[in-house]
Amino acid sequence: ALREVQEETGWLCKVVRPLSDVSYFFVRDGVRYHKTVRWFVMEPVEKTGKPMEGEILDCRWVAPGEIKTVLSYPTDMKLLEQLALS
Repeated sequence: ALREVQEETGWLCKVVRPLSDVSYFFVRDGVRYHKTVRWFVMEPVEKTGKPMEGEILDCRWVAPGEIKTVLSYPTDMKLLEQLALS
């Protein structure tokens, strides 16, 4: 997870704690895949590069009160709810 975050966002982070696992299915080239994504609460340590071009549209830190204004996917909102409960 740490390597993925650094490669895709340009930020070296540290894991604070696990948050949630999200599982879903998708189809690519006619093949159905099952994917599980493991989410973590992380803290930034150091900026080491730039967001991955073509993968990441925007990467920024926002205040807790602003989070709901920048999230657009329902699954992200569910993760936010889990974070608030943890």
